[in-house]
Amino acid sequence: MIDTFRKEIQTLEVMPKRNPLVNDIFLASFGVRSMPVKNYLVFYSVTDLPTPEVDIERILYKGRDWQKILNPFHKGGL
Repeated sequence: MIDTFRKEIQTLEVMPKRNPLVNDIFLASFGVRSMPVKNYLVFYSVTDLPTPEVDIERILYKGRDWQKILNPFHKGGL
């Protein structure tokens, strides 16, 4: 599975902003995007330096309540 994540994450070298911002106002304000990889979601952000840089924030199973985990202000969140 690690090799699968690596391969999919490497595809972000071309058009890193091709995936939409997440459907959460707080997280989207930080530029967090998500990319599906099999039964998981890869959450990442892109910084616009002279060349775009991708930061992987978190990888979570699709069935998890990702808003509750990633957004401290989400009702019922951490």
